[in-house]
Formats: sequence, structure tokens, C-alpha cells
Amino acid sequence: MDQLSELLKKCYKHNLHFTLFNNHNRSVDIYDSSKNKAVKITEGHTKNWDYESYDDTINRMHREVDEYIRQKHEKFVDELIEEVGEWKA
Repeated sequence: MDQLSELLKKCYKHNLHFTLFNNHNRSVDIYDSSKNKAVKITEGHTKNWDYESYDDTINRMHREVDEYIRQKHEKFVDELIEEVGEWKA
């Protein structure tokens, strides 16, 4: 399976949304709309792009999505610990 498919499966697993634009550069946008407004996590171009190769683009997007997921889970755990602490008081 190619890296883009893996990235999209990761997004699906973590309830992140993606948009694929079949334009000249074949753009991919990934965002989280679980809050009141959508937050763009990453974006990239997978074709006809002089600034990054396909592999570099997809690898960067994987790293950015992984970091976002990690931060989101850390925040959730911190909020949960705080709430549990309030129960003890």
C-alpha cells in the first residue's frame, strides 16, 4: 500500500478529515473538525511540485499528523487527570 493510502487510513482512524483536490498539483488537505471550527493540520501537493518530492511531502504530512494526534491525546489525558483530581477534593 502506498504512503498516501496509509496517511488517509490514519486520518480515518483518528476522525480527521481530508480533502483531495484533483488539480494540477493534486493537493491534499488534512484537518480536524471535532471542535466548533475546522483546524488545518497539514497540506501538501503530490504532483508537479518543485519544492518537495512526493515522498518528502507525504513523509512530512505523516509527521505533522502524528504530532497533532500526540498533542491531542496528551491534552485529553491532562484534562482527564485534572477532572479526576477534582473528584478527590
